[in-house]
Amino acid sequence: MGPPSGIVEPFEPPARAMLREIREETGVTVSVDALVALDTSDLITYPNGDRAVSTQLIFSCTYLSGSAGVSDDENDAIGWFAAAALPPLSAAWRRRIDYAFTPSGRTWFGR
Repeated sequence: MGPPSGIVEPFEPPARAMLREIREETGVTVSVDALVALDTSDLITYPNGDRAVSTQLIFSCTYLSGSAGVSDDENDAIGWFAAAALPPLSAAWRRRIDYAFTPSGRTWFGR
């Protein structure tokens, strides 16, 4: 469980990728306001044995339009949550979201 996310396509600006991923996964249109954090994922081991760590760009966004709902095969539920009432999240996602809700005006550079 976590916020909308995805992979930046070749030559796609990261903020445009965030707009696309949110629209694809939720049906909602947002504006991307700021890059609030830059982090790395945990180590991922794929079924074929490949291992990878990805760069995580965390943006703050503002809702513009649309009704949130499952709009692809990657999700089984979509919801709006108050910052103080988020569902269970990994420690990494919780840390990033906490930082996004208490912005210092500076980008946080992970661990």
